[in-house]
Amino acid sequence: MKKIIILFACLLIIGNVAILNSCKKKVEKGQVTFWNDTLSQLGVVTVLMSDGTSGNITVDNATAPACGASGCFTFSALPDTYTYKASDAAGHSWSGSVTITEGGCKTVRLYK
Repeated sequence: MKKIIILFACLLIIGNVAILNSCKKKVEKGQVTFWNDTLSQLGVVTVLMSDGTSGNITVDNATAPACGASGCFTFSALPDTYTYKASDAAGHSWSGSVTITEGGCKTVRLYK
């Protein structure tokens, strides 16, 4: 009888752990979009993120674009603070950090 009670208790504990693990919320990624404006006339700007991801800004925008806009570099990642370095062919360079929030969308303007 003792063995049955112990076995039942173990199964109950394992079942509760499985239920709790299935209830964990999945963390949603956020985004940051890097852009430059038409007045800067920078040409192609390459952006390198601290996790090794890189991309290019290939268009100039009159105003801040929406996240994921074509011609901008959009970085999607789990919530955290990331650093970036950017440069263009003319020798301009930028660096900084950006905090991504869960499900959030930010824009970062690079200008001379």
